[in-house]
Amino acid sequence: MPILACAAADRDAFPRVSEWIEQRGRSFGDRLACSVSEAFARGFSTVLVTGIDTPPPSDLAPVFTILERGAAPAVIAPARDGGVNLIGLREPALHLLRDIDAGQRDVAARFQREFPDLVTLDMQSDIDSPADVARASVERDWIPFRSLVLACVPRVRSTVVPRNSPAGALAVSVSRAPPAAF
Repeated sequence: MPILACAAADRDAFPRVSEWIEQRGRSFGDRLACSVSEAFARGFSTVLVTGIDTPPPSDLAPVFTILERGAAPAVIAPARDGGVNLIGLREPALHLLRDIDAGQRDVAARFQREFPDLVTLDMQSDIDSPADVARASVERDWIPFRSLVLACVPRVRSTVVPRNSPAGALAVSVSRAPPAAF
């Protein structure tokens, strides 16, 4: 069952979500730790945390199986920039979560040091800036969202190029002009 942790003012943007956790805490890490702690307090035995700047893996069943069978205490999907796009836990690990800052580049390495039996999923891009759009849009998990991503970044123009082109499947340029009104 998905649970969304966000500020109450943002809930209307997610009409299909029926269960909420109020975000609490001053820092990103505090809010993350409090949300995970609340999910465990509600009786969940495993918790997966994903960001909003990357799609989750297309099949999450193996991640839950790994955690629920005790094959690993944690699962991560590392981001290309050193962060993580998914954190799966059997126990809260609040000390580790509290120390995470948004945009931090050593999160994957810290999880690997903390959990020797960590399971690491495929690395993928998250979108932190318009420059990340081109790389993300050709990755397997991002392909279903390519048109949505490009539409949400109004200052990025895309041009499809032949698949065998050295430039890849998508070329992106950033305009210095203000975003167009839609």
